[in-house]
Amino acid sequence: IFTGQEYIRSADSLRILSISLIFAVIACFYINVIMLPFRMEAQILRSTVISAFTNIILNIVLIPYGEENAAAFTTLISEIIMCILGIWYTRSKFKFNVKKALLIAVFGMIWIFIECNLFLHILNSSILIIFMSILVGGLGYAFLLMWCYKDYILKFISSIRC
Repeated sequence: IFTGQEYIRSADSLRILSISLIFAVIACFYINVIMLPFRMEAQILRSTVISAFTNIILNIVLIPYGEENAAAFTTLISEIIMCILGIWYTRSKFKFNVKKALLIAVFGMIWIFIECNLFLHILNSSILIIFMSILVGGLGYAFLLMWCYKDYILKFISSIRC
């Protein structure tokens, strides 16, 4: 949409980086929401150094062979390492309900898949497809989260009343 044919080569790299974004967001959650409040700066530093060092070494080794795809792949590996180390260091401080979170993610993914394909077939403007997919997908996912966590939300609302 925003580029010409000369940028088509970057599509594979962007696909790899889109996967690394998932791990980066999870790592960010563990670092900023759990580790920082628990004053785990030493573990954050250690994780960052390990991840960065791995990224640098893998870049030196792989970029001559795989160019931009290799750079994207090494970023993916370093984000996975940050994510795993964040989970590892916080395992005693944070218990995650995997079943509920996985179920919400699957239903959210199904919702977004259906609505994106629907807009792809009924709209003919790429910009409109993207805009509507983001808007309807985001709203649908927000309603799914509110429905699944309504007890927590109601408890929070009742605690802030005067």
